[in-house]
Amino acid sequence: LAKEIREIVNSNNTFNIYAMKRDTFFFGKLLRYGGHQHDYPVRLFPKGKARFIQPVHETLETELPVKKLNSVLLHYSTRDWNHYQQKLREYIPLELETMKHLGKKPYIWKVVVFPLLTFLRLYFLKLGIFDGRQGFMYAVLSSYYAGLKTFRYYRSFKDK
Repeated sequence: LAKEIREIVNSNNTFNIYAMKRDTFFFGKLLRYGGHQHDYPVRLFPKGKARFIQPVHETLETELPVKKLNSVLLHYSTRDWNHYQQKLREYIPLELETMKHLGKKPYIWKVVVFPLLTFLRLYFLKLGIFDGRQGFMYAVLSSYYAGLKTFRYYRSFKDK
């Protein structure tokens, strides 16, 4: 991957942005399903030709065409329980700001519905069930994350 990126950077190609296949490791195991089988984030683009439009689980805004690199990015998403808790502390405040900026409505029913839908989508629809214990853990913790951020967002409006 580093060699492929160097070749692109040295060619001074400012007409494309590049997505790369990302292999995600969760608690030390490669996740092959749960939505990760089609994970191609954009991570290489010419300076000033694209911008991230949210700070967590980024999406990129650009008018340039996207090409895919051949090499794979290894992503060690969550090493262990302590690392997961650290990510919650860092990501949720950023997520709340994004939700507020986007004008999301804070409904209490979302606190129950979003986590349930998150679990069902990741574990069954995205086939996380085939990742065994790690797939189950990923779906459960992703559901917890969805519920926690939704609850905190709801509470931030209720407390005012």
